Amino acid sequence: LLMYLPIAVGTVLFPMTSELWTKRKKELIGHAMGSLIKFSFIVITPAALIVISFPDLVIDLLFGPEYLAATVVLQVLVVNAVVGAILVVPERVILGIGRSGTNTIILSVRASLILVFNLILIPLFGVVGVAGATLLSSLGGLLLAIYFARKFIKFKIPFSPILITLIGSTLTLLLVSILKAVIDLSPFVELFAVVVPSLLFYVVWILFTRALDMHDLLLIKNTVPIPKWLFRVAKKLIG
Repeated sequence: LLMYLPIAVGTVLFPMTSELWTKRKKELIGHAMGSLIKFSFIVITPAALIVISFPDLVIDLLFGPEYLAATVVLQVLVVNAVVGAILVVPERVILGIGRSGTNTIILSVRASLILVFNLILIPLFGVVGVAGATLLSSLGGLLLAIYFARKFIKFKIPFSPILITLIGSTLTLLLVSILKAVIDLSPFVELFAVVVPSLLFYVVWILFTRALDMHDLLLIKNTVPIPKWLFRVAKKLIG
């Protein structure tokens, strides 16, 4: 579910990259990559925070109480989904410029890493080790994909907005912890009472710190099929 947005971004990004590469508009591809990495990270983080904060409720709702032992596994895999949301961008760009062989190398390295980490972590941590191995292999794939992508296209990794988002995420998790400690209601009512103010805080943080700017918004509008009303609201808030 968390990978829905990255998959949508990747689906649109692949043909767009091919077209811009053919027209030799490398600089525009680079700008789009930076903005989409930033956008994907900012958008997927709130959903990840909800699952990390309420893993037992999510598992009980989707799979049933017999799977509640997998709460830690779910939390690790949610972090992996965040990494995957960023990884989609350089991977699709590499494919879009016709470097499928490079993408094969990245996939092979990821497969090797997950095998090695599984052998190391499963005896120590069991099923949590499987999730950890998946996360570590994704991180390795992300670093490798960025390395190869920068060989073909110059783009800046948006370290500052990512750091701002991480700080905002940490503060949001802190707020969630405080609200969960104070509020004692039924699970679904508590979920609503905790999530709504926490997400509101996160949105205000992102807008106040200007992690997204108007230039990013225009690039995203031309790249990702977002609703017009959502674009107008975001434009007013950022502007």
